[in-house]
Amino acid sequence: MSNHARFIGAAVLGAVLAIGAGLPNAIAQDATYLSKDAGYCEIFRSISKVVPQECAQDGDFLAGSAQHKGMLTRSIVRRNVKNASPDSAVVQQDPPKELSIALKVQFALDSAALTPEAKQILDRVAEVFKNDLMTNTYIQIEGHADASGAANYNDALSTRRAIAVRSFLIESHGIDSKRLLAQGKGERELYDPDNPYGGANRRVEFVNISG
Repeated sequence: MSNHARFIGAAVLGAVLAIGAGLPNAIAQDATYLSKDAGYCEIFRSISKVVPQECAQDGDFLAGSAQHKGMLTRSIVRRNVKNASPDSAVVQQDPPKELSIALKVQFALDSAALTPEAKQILDRVAEVFKNDLMTNTYIQIEGHADASGAANYNDALSTRRAIAVRSFLIESHGIDSKRLLAQGKGERELYDPDNPYGGANRRVEFVNISG
């Protein structure tokens, strides 16, 4: 690779990682680890306190009720959700402490190229992010690796994979690029520290950093 190409690559990577400056800093997450077959409502309930009424469960509150209308109203004001209707949303009675999900998104070996299976998983994630209730919600996309290989190499590869996921959501689903921050975590935040080489550590996490 020429020095010129390396310079361009470094500049692009720096620009992507700078996206989201001024947003709340995401910390290590106790993410909900979802299976590759996780459905729309399972994803939604793991990443947002307010969910579509179709995803309601026993104990949830209708967001348009007098007691809980304010919660959705504050959410709309903060996130500028223009099309959300309190009558079509519910507030989870017991939302996850950390609004984040972990998925084993598959890539080609030693590569940041998404596999067809990975794209199918991300298609479902994108449908949640495009819902009116999620408009202008900021999402941090984190690439994670296991402890195999050199730490510097894992940092670089996990960053490229996070960027690849971000690019897919933008280019294939039209999600506003300003809402998505990509970050590589390498092997620094193992999901299963007792098994540092295990497959559960090789994952992509999506963190709702809007609260």
